[in-house]
Amino acid sequence: MGTIYRLNSDIVVQSIEGEAVVVAPENALISSLNRTGTYIIGLLQEGEKSVEDILIGIKETFDVDEKEAAEDLNSFLNQLIESKLVIEVKNA
Repeated sequence: MGTIYRLNSDIVVQSIEGEAVVVAPENALISSLNRTGTYIIGLLQEGEKSVEDILIGIKETFDVDEKEAAEDLNSFLNQLIESKLVIEVKNA
């Protein structure tokens, strides 16, 4: 198993017309996410997840190439971490 991620407990997530809007009061960041990003945030709202957990969900929900999905997911998670929306909990 790899790194485990969770949402920063300080953020607020709202769904508007099927897309998530994420508000991070700490750095006054407001982000509107596409369908895939909304799905990933939804998974993280359920609790801590590994990249593998998220990737399985993406593959089951969307018609995507596994390699491309993994690359996009890692890039997206890095953006979420840099924005302090997601926290790395532990490296298992």
